[in-house]
Amino acid sequence: WSRLKDGGVLLLVEPGSPKGFRYVNDFRNWIIAKDRTEANIIAPCPGHGTCPMAKHPDLWCNFS
Repeated sequence: WSRLKDGGVLLLVEPGSPKGFRYVNDFRNWIIAKDRTEANIIAPCPGHGTCPMAKHPDLWCNFS
């Protein structure tokens, strides 16, 4: 994170699996906890709220 240049973009890619979803969701929560001037989420869900699917261990999302 500290190695990004000002205005840089960090891209996190996972294989579209339940385990990958949990990993991305944990990272997303880390971003949400940061100040909006420091980090923004742009995809796949651009909102800065918690993921409603993460509350259910049998649900996960991915692009197809």
